[in-house]
Amino acid sequence: MPQPADLNKQQQLQKLTRRLDRYASLLDNKFRIPGTRIRFGWDAIIGLIPGLGDSIALLLSAVILIEAKRIGAPKSLLLKMAGNMGLEWLIGLVPILGDIFDVYWKANIRNMDLLKQHLSRENANLALPETPVPGRGWYWSLIIIGGLFLYLVVVSLGQIPL
Repeated sequence: MPQPADLNKQQQLQKLTRRLDRYASLLDNKFRIPGTRIRFGWDAIIGLIPGLGDSIALLLSAVILIEAKRIGAPKSLLLKMAGNMGLEWLIGLVPILGDIFDVYWKANIRNMDLLKQHLSRENANLALPETPVPGRGWYWSLIIIGGLFLYLVVVSLGQIPL
């Protein structure tokens, strides 16, 4: 029978997993191209910014990796997750091809799947949620759009070179 401390830890892991799932979905699956099954997120949109976009997206993706390390994920898992992120970043540097790759690779969703598989093996009775349906988190979308708008205004004023 699980002890109260074990239940509290499981509840915290479930809460963290739900939060990271929503975050990964926001980065990789937030939007759908009408008339298709193609989904993309803020990661792909931010990657369109010449020069900086893929590096900014890499930093945003690092949140999941940092949380996985914080909860004690093994080095082998962290390396796989970093490899997913690194591949997306590296190919993302190639104009057009990288942007298309971003839409299909979905490193954040892949990393969440890896983390959830690890956690379910570690905690056999831990019921982890499915990846959420996109549509929530509109406030993050507004923050990101506002940041991109601010960046474009500063660039258009000539303060930051492209």
